[in-house]
Amino acid sequence: MEKSVFMLHRLLFLICLILAARTIGEGNGQLLYSGFTGANLTLDGAATVTPDGLLELTNGTDQQKGHAFYRTPLRFTGSPGAVVQSFSASFVFAIQSIFTDLSAHGMAFVVASSTNFSSALPGQLLGLTDVQNNGNGSNHFFAVELDTIQNKEFGDLNANHAGANVNGLRSLQSYYAGYFDDEDGSFRNLSLVKHVSFCIRVR
Repeated sequence: MEKSVFMLHRLLFLICLILAARTIGEGNGQLLYSGFTGANLTLDGAATVTPDGLLELTNGTDQQKGHAFYRTPLRFTGSPGAVVQSFSASFVFAIQSIFTDLSAHGMAFVVASSTNFSSALPGQLLGLTDVQNNGNGSNHFFAVELDTIQNKEFGDLNANHAGANVNGLRSLQSYYAGYFDDEDGSFRNLSLVKHVSFCIRVR
């Protein structure tokens, strides 16, 4: 069953990606994409830009990964040892599957010191690391995972959560997928595999 889920699962970034990084001496830097045709991205693995300008990270083939990185490095500090500046990113995404309530392992937004993830494995490792190096300080990445399968070996909260990860797949913090209602302030659960587009903001 899990194999068929992998084969029929696709990840799409839709419409826009905004990454604003404050860098010392340069004011605010901002990237804005309203589609990815001709975007300044480095793609690898199964990642491609569709004719409609959507960024497709996987295409439904079994056990694959795809990455899309902004080609020009962003500076988060002004000099070595300086305080890391804050940033925010907003993007619209959809997780597609032929099943209504089941998907493959999800996806991650990542900030990394390198774009070389060639040794990283797909599946529960989300194309970020391999089994031997999971959690190693030498990985040098921060990721926000949008996870759709519970992996007990990583201490996952459930099969529908967002997690903040550093250098590995065991989240430092994780939260049920959902939002706070503007009218009454109550938390509303939502399914990441509902076949609709969601907007997420990372800050």
